[in-house]
Amino acid sequence: VSLHAIGHMVASKSIGMPVDVNFIHDQSVTETAVISTPFGEITPQKASIILFILALVILLPLLALGFVFNKMAADTSAKSVALDAEIQRLEDEIAQYQGTSTSTEFNAVNEIETVLKNNRTKIMAYAALGESIPKNVYLTYFITGNDGRINIKGCAETVEDVYVFFKNLKDSLVESKLRISKLDLKSSSLDTVVNNTASTVDDAPYVFEITNMTEEELQAFRDSLLNQGENSEEYTPSESSSEETTDEEQ
Repeated sequence: VSLHAIGHMVASKSIGMPVDVNFIHDQSVTETAVISTPFGEITPQKASIILFILALVILLPLLALGFVFNKMAADTSAKSVALDAEIQRLEDEIAQYQGTSTSTEFNAVNEIETVLKNNRTKIMAYAALGESIPKNVYLTYFITGNDGRINIKGCAETVEDVYVFFKNLKDSLVESKLRISKLDLKSSSLDTVVNNTASTVDDAPYVFEITNMTEEELQAFRDSLLNQGENSEEYTPSESSSEETTDEEQ
């Protein structure tokens, strides 16, 4: 059938223009595409749902893996930064040691000057000790080391005697930075103080310590004596003993 024949068969006044020439299908009927599968028929709506589910199944594991990998990358980066800092610190230490002179050549002039300087310091300490000690102060322990280090222990009849002794030492050794590190009563000396019967080193009621050394330096000195085979009683004498020790090795 040609278009010309169709035009003749339709009355010109029965329809408006343009003319719908679809005489095969009823346009009022909407058909839905259906795909047959072994699991049943799949409509477009079902296909959309299936695709959404598949997207979730695929994307959720990918997102989880991405989170895990990002966490691992951050941890690795932090470890790398810490290792770089440690490497830099070690390199700085190596450079410092390399820059330090390691010469062990013996220099007689320098050694003589060092010995003379240390001996002069010790002689000055001995001289100041002899000039500064009052009548009622008794020394039980005295050491002097290199670089002007001094430690003195003793006992006295009165607190004033200790302060006079300390002041005399400070005036004689201006740069010594001496301090009174201990001033106490003997445990059995209260009766002596009350009755004022002190007369000898054994009866002197007050014990004191004057030093310019730290506790760490004192402990290091004692350890050095032990390492040299010295008796510990030489640096921890009884309060009634009289002893003077010089730190020649230090």
